[in-house]
Amino acid sequence: MKKALYLAAFLALTSALAGAVLAGVNSLTAPIINDRAIAAVKATLQEFFPQADEFSELDFEDETGLIVNVYEAKDAGYAYNVKVQGYKDVITFVVAFSEDAKIVGFKVTFINDTPGIGSRVGEDEFSNVVVGKGSTDAIATLSGATVSSSSVVKGINAAKAHFNAMKGIKDDGTSVPDPVEPVINLGEPVVIVSDATSTSPAEILEKTTDGNITTYRVSAKGYAMLEDDHSEDPKPNVYVIKIDDTANTVVSVAYETFSDTKNIGDKTNSDTFLKQFEGLSLSDAEASVDVVTGATYTSISAARALRAVIESR
Repeated sequence: MKKALYLAAFLALTSALAGAVLAGVNSLTAPIINDRAIAAVKATLQEFFPQADEFSELDFEDETGLIVNVYEAKDAGYAYNVKVQGYKDVITFVVAFSEDAKIVGFKVTFINDTPGIGSRVGEDEFSNVVVGKGSTDAIATLSGATVSSSSVVKGINAAKAHFNAMKGIKDDGTSVPDPVEPVINLGEPVVIVSDATSTSPAEILEKTTDGNITTYRVSAKGYAMLEDDHSEDPKPNVYVIKIDDTANTVVSVAYETFSDTKNIGDKTNSDTFLKQFEGLSLSDAEASVDVVTGATYTSISAARALRAVIESR
């Protein structure tokens, strides 16, 4: 009987000592494990929360499956590492919220979507829209990069929902985002009469003259007919080109029918692009316009239409 009591006491003491040792080890290793867990994003966290000196990774539940990690910046806010599916590959980013429920940081950490289109979600054009929003504010997608930006917004919304639930903030979902106007950037020049416009010649559909102004309706193939494998019934773009016969210069180039990709090619239907044609001399062999970044085929379609006019005169 005494041996049994001694054995029980010994086992209890051993268990207590082991527990104490394990607790001590855990107290020593926990900070190290935590530091290693956030090492990959610590620089980003410090960028978003420069006033914080302590960061930790939190356990969390997320029904969307989009949130990868949740981090707390002590007395400053929370950050979310998020992964979503973009147009051609995954997109990962970190979005951060302050204690007063404002988005104070957004940074794309990996993206492999189309340069000049989907890649725009990783640029200031998009982050400037995101940062400063409240946790119940809606965020608009980017025109021309709908797939990529919609995916990222979906991921941000997952982070917002988790943050709001954690903080007891009610989000009725009624906020309406302000539309984001597409940013139109011009790229490399294309000479009107050049190798770039020599293939798939445009077709003049109609020609009318009123005084010294001759108007041409011109059909020119663009992205939809030359490159887009997804269009079931691709059609050409149709342009209206006015020429000053006295000066032998372009008065204007405008669309009658746009048939290329919406939110991408239609950036060429803008003053930024079309006004470049105004005043071009039809006798200038080096006359050129700059293509719209991300809409090269459609830009060349317009140049090809003008070339047809030049060669018909």
